[in-house]
Amino acid sequence: MSTAPGSAVRDFAQELRTNRKTQVSAAIFVAALAWMAWMLWPESHHVPARGPSASGLTALLPEGSDPQLAALRKLPDLARLDRAGELPKDPAMARDMFLFDTPQRTPAVFEVFVPPPPPPSASEIEAKRLADERRAEEATRPSGVRYLGYLATKKRGQLGAFMKGEEPLTLPIGDLSFKGWKLVKLDENSAEFQNLKFPDMRHKIQPSDGAGPKVDAVRNDF
Repeated sequence: MSTAPGSAVRDFAQELRTNRKTQVSAAIFVAALAWMAWMLWPESHHVPARGPSASGLTALLPEGSDPQLAALRKLPDLARLDRAGELPKDPAMARDMFLFDTPQRTPAVFEVFVPPPPPPSASEIEAKRLADERRAEEATRPSGVRYLGYLATKKRGQLGAFMKGEEPLTLPIGDLSFKGWKLVKLDENSAEFQNLKFPDMRHKIQPSDGAGPKVDAVRNDF
């Protein structure tokens, strides 16, 4: 069964008079409607007048009494004089009010004095000299030869067989053919040379040295 429209209105009016919650809700609703109407109103009505404008001066003076005002009315931009005190709405005008106009800071420059390193001591100078000499002697170690093996005889003792390029060499123990180096040991695994200036410096030549890729087996070609 439907309710008559007039009865629904009377019921709502009765509830509005007696119910406190309904009264608060209605007040909030009316305030929201008023705020929305204000926001939708043209923007020029939101801005209060900041001073007398050309139209205001015209209203105060009789029509045609001032020729200057008559000339100013022909300029369309003067119609916005009442908004001259507003900031432009252009996004390009947005700026940081604290940092925009401050001068750029000059980076601080500090000069730090670094003292020169102390001169080397006598022991350091001697250690460097010995290291340089050892490197120079190591650069002269026997090279470019291939060890083939050895042969022991009663008359000459052990003899080492070498190949220097295509030329065969037979060197006994104690040989000094290589400048600054002495042949001191021969066996099936290697020929060992000792430096004359630094006795602790040794150099070994294995049978595969100087003959391309190394092989696992050790040969004695004699």
